[in-house]
Amino acid sequence: MPDLIPLARLRALLLGLLCLGLDTAFASEVLISARVEDQKLVNTTPRSRWCSIYNLCSGHNTIDVPFEMSKQINLASPDDRDKAYVHLPPRQSFTLTNRSTQETARMQLGYRFVSMKYTYQTQDVIGRSVRNCRFESVSGSPNASKFLWSVYNSDAPAACVSVAGSSDELQLSVFNELMLTYLADFPSAASLSPGIWEGYIDYPIGSSNGFDFGNVLQLSSNNIRFRVEIQVKHDMQVEFPASGSTVEVIPPGGWKQYETTNQIPPKLVHDSPLKIWAASPFAVYVTCQYSPNPTHCAMQHPRVTDRAAVYTTLTLPATFNFNGQPVTRLPLGVGAANAKMITPVGNVSSQPGQVHFEVPQSDIRRMLTYFRGATYSGDVTLMFDVNI
Repeated sequence: MPDLIPLARLRALLLGLLCLGLDTAFASEVLISARVEDQKLVNTTPRSRWCSIYNLCSGHNTIDVPFEMSKQINLASPDDRDKAYVHLPPRQSFTLTNRSTQETARMQLGYRFVSMKYTYQTQDVIGRSVRNCRFESVSGSPNASKFLWSVYNSDAPAACVSVAGSSDELQLSVFNELMLTYLADFPSAASLSPGIWEGYIDYPIGSSNGFDFGNVLQLSSNNIRFRVEIQVKHDMQVEFPASGSTVEVIPPGGWKQYETTNQIPPKLVHDSPLKIWAASPFAVYVTCQYSPNPTHCAMQHPRVTDRAAVYTTLTLPATFNFNGQPVTRLPLGVGAANAKMITPVGNVSSQPGQVHFEVPQSDIRRMLTYFRGATYSGDVTLMFDVNI
């Protein structure tokens, strides 16, 4: 006949265990965080405090999960769920949403390693063999032991069942300090618009799509939620020639053909070359020293308040598009409220483009009729913003 647990000790154990489960409606929650650096997603989730004892701190994403349970383990039971039992969730996808734009993207989570601290009374409930999974390690004493197992297939993991002898003595055990390694398939950095992306996936305890620890007495929570938050703030680069800060608008072909006639040039123009690097959508617009309306800037007479309109357009190579169309002399509006969103096709590096400035003939006629010889000027600033 097996030894019996002293009644006073059993009551004390059960009292402690009941305290764990006072409010099982609460879900355990963990946060996986990431941010974009140099056009790449970098995982910024704090590592598990236990990863060093298993040499899992590098090359693995580890995380601690606030979860605790108790179960009465029967090593001789024909039901594997009465033993030390862990069934990790299958790889699943869920939705991330940009908090500002409400755009959505999909990502996946899967799991490979699992570790827990556990207690037992007289018979160790974790053996050095585990059915369906890989045994990695076990160590400690009745008051503080830890095990580490891993699954063979993170897409559809099998249930891990410890093989620890055949004693029919019931062992009241508490399991906590849950550590996992997770496999995160984040969306590509280039596909995420600037802002904070967030989403979550819930894993009900005991569900085929959640974490299953077999037949348990008490749970600190009946659901484990993994919340994901990604901060996206893209980098980009635009280069102009060293002399590109000052431009002069002139008639196509120059002024010479108009100097001895009364003809009015059809327009005044200047094309400024640029090079651009980008891996994600960006907004482009202009700000003006003189801004008569949202569609264009202006330049002004030095002594009177006569102004001439300056229209700004943008041309980029076929590796960029605006609303699915080529960026060819795309009119640029004034101010962020009138920005145009440009989308690169992949990671674009050192691609050529042009900014076009144009003064219409109607304004040239007025300038030549009333203010011939005057120099009009004004500032036009191009704004390229990956975080608008």
